[in-house]
Amino acid sequence: GTGGLFAVQSVADWSYTPALTPPPNQDPTVATPAAATAVGTTKASLAVLGADDGGESNLTYTWELLSGPAAVTFSPNATNAAKAAMATFTAAGSYAFRVTIADAAGATTTAAANFVVAPVLTGLVVSPGVSTLTAGVPQQFTVRGVDQFGQPM
Repeated sequence: GTGGLFAVQSVADWSYTPALTPPPNQDPTVATPAAATAVGTTKASLAVLGADDGGESNLTYTWELLSGPAAVTFSPNATNAAKAAMATFTAAGSYAFRVTIADAAGATTTAAANFVVAPVLTGLVVSPGVSTLTAGVPQQFTVRGVDQFGQPM
């Protein structure tokens, strides 16, 4: 008859290697605590640094005001560059900030900083501003100080 050649592989020679799954995403951490440093009389430099398993350059820093006497603007904000942001104030007083550090997968951590904007005498207001003087008649003037935001001191 006819013949043929057949190859048979034994089961003992086969192996299975499962696909490697990456480790789960880790939350970012705070590598350098948040801090605020005065820049002039109406601004503060805010700084913080995070660390992450995906690399620091993939982190986003978002600053927010937790409490204070008036609104604050942050520049830059909600970017990686916001790890070094500028806060601009519109009133003297005590302020509390929070920065949220987020990685590309959406995991977050937070840090906090406080800052006090001290009122600084920057001007004098004389009243009345315009007055007609009459010889021999005394005229009283009042002087008051105002801070860097134009508020009375």
